[in-house]
Amino acid sequence: GAAFGAALVAVLIFMFAPRSGVFVIVLTAAYGAFAYTLYSIAVAHANDHARAEDFVKVSGGLLLLYGFGTMIGPLLAAALMGSVRPEGLFLATALAHLSLAGYTLLRIRARAPVPIENRDAFKTQPADRAVTPEATRLDPRRKIETNS
Repeated sequence: GAAFGAALVAVLIFMFAPRSGVFVIVLTAAYGAFAYTLYSIAVAHANDHARAEDFVKVSGGLLLLYGFGTMIGPLLAAALMGSVRPEGLFLATALAHLSLAGYTLLRIRARAPVPIENRDAFKTQPADRAVTPEATRLDPRRKIETNS
């Protein structure tokens, strides 16, 4: 849903950007509301399907994919911006978000969701400027380590 919403708003920005300043600012805020939540949603879904001992591997894989996207995305967006107009940036992100939404739909059909009783309880992490590894002690899924 969030990827499709980001794609829809990005297309609207692409269409209306040359004509309406205030409307585009509102649309850009809506775009951010959809697009900036995608990584968190992806991490949550990946961790729902991962075993507790695989959290680090899963996070590493997601960061690697995110890094790959941050390298390739600007190259593709710049090419599209050069051939269309500067607002082509939003067209490029719309294509990326539509690709993500399509992949998500395929995965929904291919794999059953994790049953609610098998999901771990949601636990918020402290929103502090000085977050340390000690915050991971709050994660109810972690294994208690013993010093023996």
